Amino acid sequence: MKIDGINPNEFLSKYYYLDQKGLSIFFSPSVVDKNDGMRLDEEQRDWDGDDLQGLLDRLQISENKYFIIRLLKRGDIISLLYLLDKQKMVQALAFFPRTKLIQFIHFLPKEVVLKMLLWVIPLRTLMQLFPTEIIFNILRSKRLDVSSFVAGYQNQPIENLRALMMAITGQNVEKMRQPELLAMLKQLSKEQILEGMKTMPQKQIFEFVFQEVKKDPELLMMIPKGEMMKVVSSMPKPNLLELFQLLPENTLVQFLSQLPDNLLAMSAALLDDKAFSYILIHQYPDLIASLATAA
Repeated sequence: MKIDGINPNEFLSKYYYLDQKGLSIFFSPSVVDKNDGMRLDEEQRDWDGDDLQGLLDRLQISENKYFIIRLLKRGDIISLLYLLDKQKMVQALAFFPRTKLIQFIHFLPKEVVLKMLLWVIPLRTLMQLFPTEIIFNILRSKRLDVSSFVAGYQNQPIENLRALMMAITGQNVEKMRQPELLAMLKQLSKEQILEGMKTMPQKQIFEFVFQEVKKDPELLMMIPKGEMMKVVSSMPKPNLLELFQLLPENTLVQFLSQLPDNLLAMSAALLDDKAFSYILIHQYPDLIASLATAA
């Protein structure tokens, strides 16, 4: 699976990552439905649709949506979150402090964290944020063999190749042409090549690795998750929120379900008025009647 081809939605749903890591309890609605609201548990009456719409009009949904939602049980409020579009879900995540957003990202698989970073940061820029030793470590990947280095140096300036061969062999190769140098490189072991590359300027190493990663983005998986999280942790809150745009809606709701009751209700209040009215009419007719009567 190449990084560019990762579908976080399929990944999370297929492998049930939160459940595997024992995080399903942490990322689940409160077991206790402690709501002091007015919702009636008795059997609902059969209401006429026109009557309900008339009662609903009296409630002024736009102005009172939050207060009506606060009367619902916590589990019901969480159910409303699934009806939000992704943009509003991400908007609601702003209720969390920056540290909590970073914690949420930390719980995600490394593949997804990397995909999120590449969603907002160009590849070259992202790689420049990692220390040289981390970038160099990418070259140790089993995905790269001697033939990979030979192919890579075919596209590098000949001066770089000469400097590398001189560092490895100690020979004067100034007058040798590229085919001869590549033939020599082909006879070396990967360990010898890596030792020689350690003597190269950082800029040359970076450029070589960058070109290899462009050809095979999965090489980025050699970067430890901890280093990726350092980049995440350095981001201001608005940029952090952008990262969440890449996650599937069900994961966003799992995060939002950790909000306290008042902020959870404020998140659900982002629901479109028409959609909320439809839910009230079809699921909470007795609540509509109670509120309209009291109004």
